[in-house]
Amino acid sequence: MNLIDSNEDLRFSIHPEYVRIYPKHTSSEDVKIYQYGRIFINNQQIKLNTYEEGLSVEYFITCDIMEKEIEILVDKAADIGVLRMLSPFYDADDLEEDIEIKSSDIEAKADELELSNKLEKIHKRLKMQVDAL
Repeated sequence: MNLIDSNEDLRFSIHPEYVRIYPKHTSSEDVKIYQYGRIFINNQQIKLNTYEEGLSVEYFITCDIMEKEIEILVDKAADIGVLRMLSPFYDADDLEEDIEIKSSDIEAKADELELSNKLEKIHKRLKMQVDAL
């Protein structure tokens, strides 16, 4: 299966117990990587050695952390000037200033979020290790 060849054509769906990876375009193919190191391709469990199970756990944990970090960034972005905009003394200049301050904070946090690089490395290692992928 060549499902995990390219991140660009994939969608990720993060659930409490597993990460589902599936193609952007309609297809019945999917991969589920469970929090305890199991991998299923199209609902069939793939036999993994201890190292591969460890990579799978690391993959799940990295996706889970990324999801939480992204939620924080989205919340921060949504907070830009929302409450202050209700004030009659708040104008467009104030909003622009708030956006600049908040966006620099958000950019700094996003730069810290190096997890996507880590996930890509784990993704490649899993692909190299697990023949079924």
